[in-house]
Amino acid sequence: MLYSRAAAQPETEEMTNHDTSRENRWYLRIEGVNFDHFVLDSNELKIIRGGSLLLLNSVDFLAHKMPELDKITAGASWGLFAFEAKNRHESDRILRRARRFFDRDPRYRHATITLAVLPANDEYQRTRGRLATLSRWQQMQSPSLAVPLPGSRSRASGICQVDKVRPANRHIRRRRDNPRETWTDVSASVKARWTAQGREKRRFYQQRTGLNLTFTDNLHDLAAPADGQDFGNLNHKMAVIYLDGNNFGKLAGAYCRNEEKQREFDRRLRVEFQNGALKTLLEEIHKDPDFENCGKIRLETLLWGGDEIIWVVPAWKGWWLLGRFFEITRDWKLDKLDEKPLTHGAGLVFCHSNAPIRPVIELVKLLGDAAKGDRSANRVAYQILESFDHTGADPETVRRRRWPLDDTSSMILGGDAMLEAEQAVRHIKANDLPKRRLYRLAHLAFSDHGKARAIAGELKPLAGEQNLIDLERCFGSGLATWLHLLELWEYLGLEKGGNTP
Repeated sequence: MLYSRAAAQPETEEMTNHDTSRENRWYLRIEGVNFDHFVLDSNELKIIRGGSLLLLNSVDFLAHKMPELDKITAGASWGLFAFEAKNRHESDRILRRARRFFDRDPRYRHATITLAVLPANDEYQRTRGRLATLSRWQQMQSPSLAVPLPGSRSRASGICQVDKVRPANRHIRRRRDNPRETWTDVSASVKARWTAQGREKRRFYQQRTGLNLTFTDNLHDLAAPADGQDFGNLNHKMAVIYLDGNNFGKLAGAYCRNEEKQREFDRRLRVEFQNGALKTLLEEIHKDPDFENCGKIRLETLLWGGDEIIWVVPAWKGWWLLGRFFEITRDWKLDKLDEKPLTHGAGLVFCHSNAPIRPVIELVKLLGDAAKGDRSANRVAYQILESFDHTGADPETVRRRRWPLDDTSSMILGGDAMLEAEQAVRHIKANDLPKRRLYRLAHLAFSDHGKARAIAGELKPLAGEQNLIDLERCFGSGLATWLHLLELWEYLGLEKGGNTP
């Protein structure tokens, strides 16, 4: 049993005066908050995956428990329902039932779930905004994590060996396939997420794509070459990808003027676009041997829903996956008559598979934010961590030190030309462009731009005119083209089978 995770909903004048209204329709909004203590409080992939997918599936969990609720829309960790109630007393009873389902569930009792109810009226957008405000109010009144009550029959003791915060009152085996490893004392929260992650993962892919596939279970298997595979310097390296929709929230606010428009937005963006893109990618990935390890697909989905996505894939497929996603989503539009496409800002980090995943996620999100300067197009910011030299609290300063050009906007790449750029790099490698000249150019770019540009002029005919055009569409023009080419040399244009020329 847990201490209360959310303060009671404040009574508003609108709620009090609604008892005698002719309207019987009400809205219930739920949202999982305080991710740092339910998703990102560990570097264990299974625990991060379990917490993330539990919050993602929380809307369906409540819909299953309370069939009288009519789901209108759902995001990554929140959902909006409609229901019928004669007055505030009856609506509060529905609210209390919903809260009990979360409080008593052995998995969700460890999360912080806010719940808010308001009467439906003609001003749908205003009511939806008020419900979000009530959720924020509850979050500010709540502890940052769900605190277990004392008392446990478990022989585990001390502090949780995973999150280092909660008391340990459960056991888990860190590697089920290694019986020599000892049991680990963990909190009930960690145990619940560890246990749930496998089932929640299968449910996630099956519900959204209808495909029944098997995936690697840890980052080592995701990034390690299987028998007969060799990816050179990319062996045991991974790519972490973060995608964030540009102005999706504002678009939803303007577009969803009523329930009908909200449902249409949800069907188009969540089901037709996002789930459709995921299914297309998985169907292609399933046929690609470079994505396979002993019959399992090398892909982790750590965040999905709303307008945010986090994927982890092998380093040798990171560029392709992001470029292919941009290609699939290039024509996304809310309305067929709308000239403005839906675009994303993306972050991309290449690093070793044993890098602590939590700070890598923080870094890739910061990169995604940096790529959102031009919201009219798909853009991506990347960083390569050869060893885990995490950039700390100010990665922008570190990136500027590594970039010799004054125009730091040239560090951001064009997402719509990523696949063409990779093909161009493959042709350039086949033409034996001297890599040592790229190193010389990069060195001179810090001290003498004139000499660096002279080397660039000598390299142009060696690269090929069409290849250079494709590179510039992605990398930008001038010295930036060659600096990005050198930085990404080992990550782009791999020959089939993984060997880098």
